Amino acid sequence: MSDLAELNELFQPRMLDEYAVHVPHPVQQVALAINSEEQLFGGAVGGRKSDYLLMAALQYVDVPGYSALLLRRTWPDLNSSGAIVPRFREWMAGRPVKERDQGRLWEFPSGARIQFGYVARESERTKFQGAEYQFIGIDEATLFEPKVYEYLMSRLRKPQIPCSICSAPLTRYYVDGNVRYRHKENRGGCEYPIPDPRIICEYPPSAKDGTTIFDVPIRIRPTANPGGIGH
Repeated sequence: MSDLAELNELFQPRMLDEYAVHVPHPVQQVALAINSEEQLFGGAVGGRKSDYLLMAALQYVDVPGYSALLLRRTWPDLNSSGAIVPRFREWMAGRPVKERDQGRLWEFPSGARIQFGYVARESERTKFQGAEYQFIGIDEATLFEPKVYEYLMSRLRKPQIPCSICSAPLTRYYVDGNVRYRHKENRGGCEYPIPDPRIICEYPPSAKDGTTIFDVPIRIRPTANPGGIGH
């Protein structure tokens, strides 16, 4: 494979045809293909930042157990005409997705969920205490206090896989396409770890390509323009 072909393959984002409303433009494609934990997507008004967040949140809704959160400063920011919730409602029209609580929660056939929320004041950040998300998108992040962002990062988590022998947490990896497990670094544990089968069975793979919740990258995606209290 040529260097150009390898680069092209690297920047092919994981997309679900059944939820694709339009082809991402090139900058969105590159951003959607990067699985780093943090990534800022900037741009002027009308730069399709909200579209990018919706597409990013949708990338793993075929995976059982997947959960995403999309935030604005206030509920009107989310739900006014042309805002992100009405836009998402248009995108999901005719698709097998269940809308709950006036658009605050969307449930997919896999059991995955996308939630829309708001944090008007710094003190409200704890409303997400105990929650667990694999994706958090923050639209216009500079409108939020820095402590809100820092707190939300603590909500980025995946289910733990305990060892059925020693109960120490395991991490999942692949060798020649086969799944393997090992103890997390510096956590100790037994010599030959075996994942707890009850946890593995609780989160079955995607029917699309076998991706499980344990394979989904942990991501927080703020969008922003310069200025604001969180600049």
